[in-house]
Amino acid sequence: MTRKIFYSGKLIRLEIRQLGKSLLFRRIVLLIFLNIADLFFSLRAFSKGAAEFNPFMRILFEKNLVLGSVAKVSLVTLAALLLFSFRKSAVARTGATFATTLYAGVFFYHLYLFNF
Repeated sequence: MTRKIFYSGKLIRLEIRQLGKSLLFRRIVLLIFLNIADLFFSLRAFSKGAAEFNPFMRILFEKNLVLGSVAKVSLVTLAALLLFSFRKSAVARTGATFATTLYAGVFFYHLYLFNF
């Protein structure tokens, strides 16, 4: 969709992208949602005595639960936004697909664990 506006007496065309229709945008939103779901599943698992699988995040969670939680959400969100900023790159699209698939696998693994 293109929008025409006047700026300093000159006609300028602004392209307005409809992000909701972008497949990559949907993957990024899903990735962030799955990351937050992973955090809640992880916190629930910690309360039952489980440990974080990721060794770097395990160190943060052992130091401070809030610090680990903020870092977990922030780092993945920043990485997702970085991928989206390079959305025209095939590497970024592949990376977003890979990360979303990986987090979907983790999500279903958590569901499997909590059903037993």
